[in-house]
Amino acid sequence: MAEAGADGISPDDPAYEDVFGAPDDGAGSDPTPQMETAPTAPEYTVEPIEISDVGWVHSDSFDGTYYLHFGGFVRQPSPDRICDGVDVEVVARDEAGNVLNTSSEFAGSVPPGHTVAFSGQISVGSRAATLETRPGSDHHCVLTDPGRFRTPSVSNVALLDNSRYGYLTQVVGEVTNPYNEHLESIMVTAFTRGADGSIISGAFGFVENIAPGATAAFSIDLSGNANEATPVTPEAHAVVWEPDWKYVGD
Repeated sequence: MAEAGADGISPDDPAYEDVFGAPDDGAGSDPTPQMETAPTAPEYTVEPIEISDVGWVHSDSFDGTYYLHFGGFVRQPSPDRICDGVDVEVVARDEAGNVLNTSSEFAGSVPPGHTVAFSGQISVGSRAATLETRPGSDHHCVLTDPGRFRTPSVSNVALLDNSRYGYLTQVVGEVTNPYNEHLESIMVTAFTRGADGSIISGAFGFVENIAPGATAAFSIDLSGNANEATPVTPEAHAVVWEPDWKYVGD
């Protein structure tokens, strides 16, 4: 027989549950703490990177060192992955095939199915005969929504002759933020092409703090092409420069 409560009602009395609720026999309780399920880590892959339309030119410095200025494009064909940390490995060789110097040029993040311009320079001790490029292997790619990504548009691109500075040519123009939110930075890569359409030289610069939908001017100095080919045609390409596109929405 169960002992009566303070008001004299025993747990065995049918009226007990009406007053105190059902007695706790421990059957319905789970003393084991429940662990929260950890979020699933994103699945990183290494997608193939394509390099195309590479061009380069020599520029001589005052101390006798040669500089190779180059540019081209990288593309990753995946329709639903963004690849971050994409770089291009560059190898300069002389006529005998000897390596004169190597370099790694960072191309940044490449959105799904997009093509991004890259440029850079490398110093060598003698004139190079060839310049080889190949994709680096340190990038990683992750699934994403392809509809998130828009390419900033460039307009009013023009070439200014800065021969008074020795060997610089300047590409100017404007770039427009395609998003409805502020962007920290847009990278603009400028090229010049010769009469045959090949890239002669390239360089890049940044436009900072662009308001939603706003247009900002850019100016980029290119080396080594003012006296190498005539005439030259300027062009420019832009990409949003945000860390892993964390701040880019719609």
